Amino acid sequence: MQSVGTRLRQARVAQGQTLEAISAGTRIALKNLSAIESDELTKIGSPFIYRSFVRQYAEALKLDYAAMAADVRAASHSIPEPLMPGQADIIPVRTGTVIPPHVRRDFRWMYPVAALILVVVACSSLYGLYQHPPVDRHRRIAPVVLAAQRPSQVATAVPVAPAPPAAPKIESPIHLELSAIEPTWLSLTSDGKPAYMGILETSTTTTLDSQDRARIHIGNAGGVNVSFNGKAIGALGKRGQVRTIEFTVEGYREIVTPTPAAIQPQLATLNPSGE
Repeated sequence: MQSVGTRLRQARVAQGQTLEAISAGTRIALKNLSAIESDELTKIGSPFIYRSFVRQYAEALKLDYAAMAADVRAASHSIPEPLMPGQADIIPVRTGTVIPPHVRRDFRWMYPVAALILVVVACSSLYGLYQHPPVDRHRRIAPVVLAAQRPSQVATAVPVAPAPPAAPKIESPIHLELSAIEPTWLSLTSDGKPAYMGILETSTTTTLDSQDRARIHIGNAGGVNVSFNGKAIGALGKRGQVRTIEFTVEGYREIVTPTPAAIQPQLATLNPSGE
């Protein structure tokens, strides 16, 4: 009599199907299908899983599962039931096994060690008090209290003028602070050297210090507020406008780069013959 795995394998081969195709259709792993065909039932997790896999396998091959149900149940009895949680930790005690008596540990040596530690801590505390005696707060406060109680001295409230706001600290002759209103692309140069290039995110601030000149090339002139040497000058232009602004000790100006469309008429004027 053929086993369940042999019948399934012969039916699959006769239909020209592969294990990969059966696995893709049933969502059963290849290792489980191979274990079923080779009747290696110990590789299956439990009898219930084995019966479920065989039923799906037979339906994929369009076989009559009822005709082999009895053999499937008989084969599933050889699979051990899975252990319940905690059963793997239970070690059975064999009859007649001599359990060694519990050996009581001697911790009496800990008592003199603990006493020695307490003595060291107490001596350290006493030495610390000797080196740093507590301050008599009452003795230091008493003259002040007596002076305040003299009737000849009358406290008079003197109005104090508010301190003027501190002037913004300027790190160099040219100090710029840029605060983004919305994400804006920037390219910053300081004294002809690149200092920053990237997108300044919303509510993010960056600074630029230069000795001679600083230049801002901005892709969204209305997306950044600028402060020049502690003085707010606001946005550098309209929203979405591309501008290049140069700052010097005397002030700032826009750098206009001629576009190719503006250069072409100038070239035609300089060379009318077109050569």
